[in-house]
Amino acid sequence: MLSEIVGHTDNNIVNILVNLGDFDTGLTRHDISNLKTNGNYWINRMNEVNAIADPALQEQANIKLMADMMEDPTLKKVCKIITVKGFRFALNVLETLM
Repeated sequence: MLSEIVGHTDNNIVNILVNLGDFDTGLTRHDISNLKTNGNYWINRMNEVNAIADPALQEQANIKLMADMMEDPTLKKVCKIITVKGFRFALNVLETLM
């Protein structure tokens, strides 16, 4: 569950959003471990791409980065969660606010 991954924080907004959109992420403990282990690598790669001044080169580097990320099975799972579950979560938040 998302709440198990995030846990309880001192940030009330994060706690509210997690409780509103708590769902089964489908991530295993192994996936979480892989994300923790490889997270800095991917963040550094994203920062390198964002630092490229030439927009055309940055776009090419961004496409390469996304292709590399999709080869990582755990990141591929996370992207699926973000696109499918994230859209549902956004709808739930909007419905709650209305």
